[in-house]
Amino acid sequence: MNNKIILAITFLVMSFNCSLVFAAPDEIYLFRHSEKLTGKNPALSEVGNARANNLVTFFKEYQNIHIFSSNYKRTLQTAAPLQAYFNTDVNVYNAGELSDLKNELLKLKGVVVVIGHSNTT
Repeated sequence: MNNKIILAITFLVMSFNCSLVFAAPDEIYLFRHSEKLTGKNPALSEVGNARANNLVTFFKEYQNIHIFSSNYKRTLQTAAPLQAYFNTDVNVYNAGELSDLKNELLKLKGVVVVIGHSNTT
């Protein structure tokens, strides 16, 4: 066989077998944290906790999900019911480095939930 044909076939096989070529989440959901109390790093209010628990109902149909949260009490508490339901980790992201978060999300497959703030979602 001609070397060019072998090279072309090799390239095609590698392209179709490379998960990064086709990797992308099926869906990405962006949420602002639930209602919070006041203070520097406030916890969720009673209403906020109820709303966070309701997120589970929205995602029950999925087998598993990837959960991302900024490193604040209110966002982590919003993510906690999903974390417990799916028995998975919450990936903490740096809200000041959204480009890094985007790059990380685009490598994933499945459903991604990002819980942040009004200026980071």
